[in-house]
Amino acid sequence: MRLRPTPHAVPSDPQGVAAWPIGVLAPERGTLETTVLRFCWTIGLRGYPELRLALAREATTVCQQPPS
Repeated sequence: MRLRPTPHAVPSDPQGVAAWPIGVLAPERGTLETTVLRFCWTIGLRGYPELRLALAREATTVCQQPPS
């Protein structure tokens, strides 16, 4: 069975996901670790650690923005 990442592969809590190892994220989102890695490569990242860093940066940026 081949599972594909979807837009909901990363929940609305990027900071929480940034703390998860790939072995937790993949089954939590109903996919395989290999699929998560391929997703990273497809969006131009070198691997899962780089995705975790990007998510952590995004969470920090969102938290630092003043309310509108």
